[in-house]
Amino acid sequence: MGEALIVALLKAGHPSDHIEIIEKRKERCDELVKKYSIKVGEDLSSSDVLLLVTKPQDLETVLVEIKEEVKAGTLVVSFAAGKKIATIYNGLGSKCPVVRVMPNTPTLVGKGAAGYSIGSGVTDHQKRFVIDLLQAAGIAVEVEEDLQDAVTATSGSGPAYFFLLTESMIKSAIKLGLSEEAAKNLTNQTIFGAAKMLQESGRDAQSLRNNVTLESISKRRKPFTVDYTGFGWLLIKYGVFEHSEMKYPWFAPKMQVFESGDVQDMCGEDVSFCLDAKEAGFEIWCDPRIRVGHEKTRVI
Repeated sequence: MGEALIVALLKAGHPSDHIEIIEKRKERCDELVKKYSIKVGEDLSSSDVLLLVTKPQDLETVLVEIKEEVKAGTLVVSFAAGKKIATIYNGLGSKCPVVRVMPNTPTLVGKGAAGYSIGSGVTDHQKRFVIDLLQAAGIAVEVEEDLQDAVTATSGSGPAYFFLLTESMIKSAIKLGLSEEAAKNLTNQTIFGAAKMLQESGRDAQSLRNNVTLESISKRRKPFTVDYTGFGWLLIKYGVFEHSEMKYPWFAPKMQVFESGDVQDMCGEDVSFCLDAKEAGFEIWCDPRIRVGHEKTRVI
């Protein structure tokens, strides 16, 4: 993350000889100094801005070490996950305005999404510096500090959800017979293309998804059977509730045991009803030709 911020500082127009770095690993420090023509930080008292890019568990130790060196009024921008503005403000002797930032890993390729919160005493000029820095590495959204956990769950952790989905798609494609290379290429491009559509089409995710799923269903034209479905709109023929194997209450959650017998899960009222109906000998049908209300295209 530190290197990504160096790149962002340079992209935002800050001269390389105005940027100093303090890195506990000398080899890494030498590498960055050589690569970006920046300096090794030695005297924090001359700095107007301090970027704290430390692991959360190291932050308090770092604050103790630099407290006496940092001058009053220095803007402190913290990238330490989960650490509150008050912790940093108090740790530096209540003399420095603080901005808290939650970045994410795509910052490393200039496509980051960061949420930032402004502490007391931050000037308009200092806030502008933070915005320009973050926008040089992606997008920046200001939030109240009590929403930082929500930012962490959304954009901070979001790339992990995305990578897990991609990993699962590739594995499934290989199981269906595609080579590993073909599976990776097709999946990666699909994800990239879908993200570009979401960003540039002006349409929301649900609308774009419906273009794929609803068109696929409607092309079938004829009714087809399913194992179970969620309730959108339901038609139940006479005799289902009255059947001796359909026990009241008809719509009640229950534990479902999958075919392997190794996995159990609680299923909802809709799935439970459908499973009971199938066990009683009934079939469940979807009719894609019938449209009910706004985007409901199925009647069961």
